[in-house]
Amino acid sequence: MPTNIKETAKYLKLASNKFVSYLSINQFPLTVNDMWLSNFSEIENVNISIRVRHLDNMTAFKLLDRAIRRATTDQETKKASEDIEYNLYLQNFNDLLQLIQVSGETLKMVSIGFYLFCG
Repeated sequence: MPTNIKETAKYLKLASNKFVSYLSINQFPLTVNDMWLSNFSEIENVNISIRVRHLDNMTAFKLLDRAIRRATTDQETKKASEDIEYNLYLQNFNDLLQLIQVSGETLKMVSIGFYLFCG
């Protein structure tokens, strides 16, 4: 274990003159392309940590309610050309609520961390 660690907003510097940089992704777009994460996994000296945690139904409902309210509010301030995108968001959020309430589906909270080691 290093005896001296310096932490900045962008990296950790260990006493052994090695550096660790980190980036966390906590919010994702509604949809992503297949294999989008594979581009990051091919970077040298990068470790990827994926944390998946189950959300109880009450927490899931609160998060989805908040997302629906935010999308509805955002939709009111956007251009008409963006209306289709917000309608799709709202439909997906409502479908997910239905799946949880009726079909017993569960919602997961996913965080992805990227750690770059060099020195």
